[in-house]
Amino acid sequence: VDEITVSGGAVHGIHFLDDPKHFTHDRSCAGVGDSVSGLRILLTHFNLNANSWIRNRGMLFSDAGSFSVGALTQHTGGATYRYTEGGIYGDLRKHTLTIESIEIHPLISEDSFGSAFPYRTERIDGIVPKINIHGVDYQKLFVGSALVADSVSFSHWKLNVYGDRRRPEAPYTIRDKFPQELFQEIRMPICVKHVVAQEGEITYSESWPDTTVPGTIAFTHVNACIGELSNDRSSGETMPTSIVGDLKIMNAGLVTFNIAYQLLNPHLTMDVRGTLGSMDASLFNDYLERTEPFTVTGHIHSANFNITLQDSLITGTLAPEYDSIRVTFFRWDKFPPGFVSFFANALIMRTHNTPDKDNQLHTAEISEILDPNVNQFWALWHPIRNGIGSIVRIPEWVW
Repeated sequence: VDEITVSGGAVHGIHFLDDPKHFTHDRSCAGVGDSVSGLRILLTHFNLNANSWIRNRGMLFSDAGSFSVGALTQHTGGATYRYTEGGIYGDLRKHTLTIESIEIHPLISEDSFGSAFPYRTERIDGIVPKINIHGVDYQKLFVGSALVADSVSFSHWKLNVYGDRRRPEAPYTIRDKFPQELFQEIRMPICVKHVVAQEGEITYSESWPDTTVPGTIAFTHVNACIGELSNDRSSGETMPTSIVGDLKIMNAGLVTFNIAYQLLNPHLTMDVRGTLGSMDASLFNDYLERTEPFTVTGHIHSANFNITLQDSLITGTLAPEYDSIRVTFFRWDKFPPGFVSFFANALIMRTHNTPDKDNQLHTAEISEILDPNVNQFWALWHPIRNGIGSIVRIPEWVW
C-alpha cells in the first residue's frame, strides 16, 4: 500500500495510569480508564511481510512513518494533582520523539494546601515545556520489550516545592523511597545513553508558625548532564551513574557539582563533590527572616564540599571561606534581640574563615545517621546545616 493515513483517531479504556490500589480483577468495578484522542498515523510504502519488518526496523512494515497523539489530562485520586501533556510527536525514520509540555499542577492553592492534610505534606508544582528524544528504538518500543534511546534533552524546566511546617510531622512507619528505589521498580527494560537538562529552576519554600509569608530558597540556571540510565542487571555490577552540572543559588553563587549515584544498588549510595563560588551572604535573608530568628551579613568567598551517602549514613567535609559574617537577631523569647546579637557577634560567632586571618581554615566533619522520622529533604539537609553551624559557631538550639 503506497500510503496509510489514520486521522482523528481515539483509544478509550486505557488503564496504565490508574492507581493500582483502586484496580480490581472485576472489570465492572474498575475505573473507566483514560482516553487518548487526536491520534494520527501516516505510513508510506506499507509492505506487510517478515522481510519488511526486519528491513524497516521500527517503522511498522513501512519505508517511513510518523505519528502524533493529542493532549492528555489525568487527575490523581482525591483530585489533588492534575497531570497533563500537550501532545506527542514521533518520526519513525528519524527515530525521534517529541513530548510537548509535561506539567504537574496541584488543584489546591499554596496557602490552603497545608491545612488540607492532617500532617506536613510537600506541595509539588512543575513544568517541562518540551522533551526531545533521539535515537529511539521503535521496534523494541512497539513490541513492548524495552525503552531504548540515545539521548533525552529538555530545557527551561521549573520545579516548585512547598512545605508547611505549621503542620505536624507524620509518624513515619514506612520510610519514603529514594529515587534509586523508584527506578528499580520499573519493570520494562530501560537504556538511555545520556540525559541533558538545561536552564532549570528549583525553588523550595517553607511556612513556619510565626510567619505569614513563606521563606524561599531558589536554585536557578540549573544544568545537568546525566550519564547512562539503565536497569540492566545482566553484568551483576552496580556501576554509578554520573551527574555533572552547575547551578546558581539565589541567582548569585555559582555551584558546580559532580555526583556518582548507584541507581541499581538496593541501598542509597551516592558521592557528591562540588564547589560554591563568591556571593553575598545577605541574599539568604529572605529565607532566614521567615524561618529563623536571625539574619546575616558578610561575604562568602568560596566553599568546597565532599559528601557521601551510604544507606542511612551521611559523611563528608565542608570547607567554606568567608569574611565579615555578622548575625542580627530580630526575635528572641528570653532576652532582648539586640543584646543577643551583640553577645553572639562579640563572643560566640566565628566571623571569618580565610587563609590570611586564620592559620588553618576551619572545616566541618559530617557523620550522622539520616533521621527516618522526617521527610527526605530535611533528613539530608539537617546534617549539612549542623556542619555549617559548627564552623560559624551557631548553636543547634538557636536554629
